[in-house]
Formats: sequence, structure tokens, C-alpha cells
Amino acid sequence: MIEEQCNNCRNHNTAYCIIFDGRSCPAYTEEIDDTISSQEIAGDAPPIHYTAEGLKATTKIRGGIRWFLILIVLIGLGGLYSAIRPIATLNISEYGNSWAFALVGIVGGIMTFCIAIYTAIAFFRRSSNAVFIATLCILYVLLYELMDEVIALIFSDLIPIVIISGTGFVIGRSIVAIFLFRYLALSKQVRELIPQTYRKVSGKDYILSALAILILLLYSAFSFITHNQGAEDAKASAFSSFGIETKKLVSNELGIKMTVPANWQYEELPSDDGSLEIQLLCDYGAMGIAVSPQLEGKLAFMCSDSDWRSMIAQKFGANTEIYEIKRTERNGWPCLCVDFEFYIEDIPMRGNIYLIDMDAKVLMIESYAHREVFKDLNPQFEAVLATLKSI
Repeated sequence: MIEEQCNNCRNHNTAYCIIFDGRSCPAYTEEIDDTISSQEIAGDAPPIHYTAEGLKATTKIRGGIRWFLILIVLIGLGGLYSAIRPIATLNISEYGNSWAFALVGIVGGIMTFCIAIYTAIAFFRRSSNAVFIATLCILYVLLYELMDEVIALIFSDLIPIVIISGTGFVIGRSIVAIFLFRYLALSKQVRELIPQTYRKVSGKDYILSALAILILLLYSAFSFITHNQGAEDAKASAFSSFGIETKKLVSNELGIKMTVPANWQYEELPSDDGSLEIQLLCDYGAMGIAVSPQLEGKLAFMCSDSDWRSMIAQKFGANTEIYEIKRTERNGWPCLCVDFEFYIEDIPMRGNIYLIDMDAKVLMIESYAHREVFKDLNPQFEAVLATLKSI
């Protein structure tokens, strides 16, 4: 009877067939007789009924390289790293001194490890939700690890090589995730271990997914707030390092606001064409701010370095020496900066001109001081520019 079962079994000589040992086979599925094969053609053939016990008995991890084991190891190591890192490197200042943020980070890392372990157990137990849990785990590890990196890049004013390094990290993790997703979708080994028709997702799995999404949202919200506050604190600390008091300056006419040293004097200089220029006066130096006509300002960005040298020399005199002309960003806006030296009568002066494209308007900012004190005043000029916002 057992041998007859073996000969009539739908799984005979397939990946699900086990070595005949004279006992009843848990993988036995009766073959449909050829006389009723039309039912199969019509799609009426009964589906194969899989069970976890049957799959454990009839399938095994095989292959020379054993890509499936590599998948499980990568998921496990990713989860372990995510769990250990926030605990081993805990520095409350990196969480904006917020223990709530730190706790979310630690819980998120531990949850990553738990999902990774759950994934391995689900596959080795041949659970019907194994592929779903594996997909959730890969996606969660990817997003959890990259979330803070991406937000840091958004707020970054770092030099290009640092930005490229961070972007490389993001791309590298994404490539690994794509490889793992593709393996889950196309691997014959995965299809044999967890057949397509056997896969199911339970209500508990959806609850786990919702919890993972909640933790990611909390982590990204805390991270965004912390980086934003950190950027503001960095600007404020630029003044605190000078040991000076500050005040807020708001100009509705120019549509800007900024923080300046409290001892700077403020003047408004209206011009004949109705435009307004702000003068901020300090000891041995000054900063002038004006809105350039938009078309004129936009065209100024298109001028070549030689054109700028000619314009600077025409405005400040033939003895002007230009040290650098660079195109960069200021607070997220395109900025052209000219660093130069000039003379007022016989007094040597050092200064910078900033042309900042703020979309709706173009600001022309000039900061200058006596050559001997410019290196001491310029950090304050830079700190003021760091607080510049459009209103």
C-alpha cells in the first residue's frame, strides 16, 4: 500500500519527495488520474494542501553556495547591528538631550533584531508568513538605518566629500536591500520552502507591521526635530562663542530677518529709486544689505569671474585685489561670494560681497572692515549670515 502511494503521489520525484522508508508519507498527495485530467485543464483540480510539518519533512536547504543561508545571515547581522549600535554608542547629546528620542532609537534597534530573529524562526519552522516577515524585516532595517542619515543630509552644510560619503552609505544599503528583495521574489529555494499557495498573512502580522511603521514615524519625527534644533543651536552658539549679546532684526521692507550683535547700530538708507538699504555698523566695520532688482540680480549670477573682477574694480578702484570668487550655498540658497581687498582713501579694507538668490528676491550683502581687524570681525559677519531667513 505504501509503495502504491509512492507511485501515485503527485510529489513523487520532486523537491518535496522524501526517501521511502516503508512508513506512511506526510507529503503524500494523490495523483489525479489521466481520465479526469480535463478537470485540471478547466482549473477544477484540488490544490495541493501544504502543512508546516509536511514542508519541514520534505524540503531542505540545498545548493553549493547556499544563498538562502546568506539571506538569513545578512538579515540577522543587520538586526544585531541595529540593536547593539544605539546602546553601545549611546550619547544623549546626539539625541538632542532627549531621553524620549533615545528610548525610541533603542526600542527601534531592539525591534529590528527581534524581527530578524522572527524571520529566521519563521523560515526554519516553514511558517506561512515567513516571506512576508522577511520582506518586512529587510524594509524595516533599510529605513531604520537610513532615516537618520537622510535627515542629516537634508540639514547638512558639510563639504561635498562628506555629503558624497553619506550618499554612498545610502546607495550601498539600498543595493543590498534590492538584492535581498529580488532573491525573495525569484529564488526557487524560497518557493520550495514556502510555496506560493501556502503563504498567508495573519492579523498579528499586520499589527507587527503597524507597530514598525509607528516606530519609524516616531524616530523620523524626533530625528527631524533634533537636527532642525541642532542647526538653530549651532547658529546661536556662533554668537555665544564670542561672548556677546544679540538681538533680532526684522525688515519687512526687505522681507528678511536675522540675529545680529546687540551693539551693532542699525540704519535705513532709502535710495532715489525707492529701494531700501540696511546698514549695520560696528567698530571698524559695517554690513550693508539691499534687495537687487530681480532681473539684474539673476543676470549677475550668470556673469563670469572676469566680469565680476571688472565690476569690483570699477566700483572700488583699480587698486582692488580679488582673492577668491566662489559659487556656493547660503542657508540652502544659491550664493555667489567675492572676497577682496580695497582702499578707502589710503585706508586698507577687506570685505566680502554676497549675492544670494532667495527665489522671489536677490539680496546683495556687503561686509567689510579695516584690513587689520577683518579676520576678527568676519566670524561675526558669517554668524549673522547663518541666521538669515526670508519672511
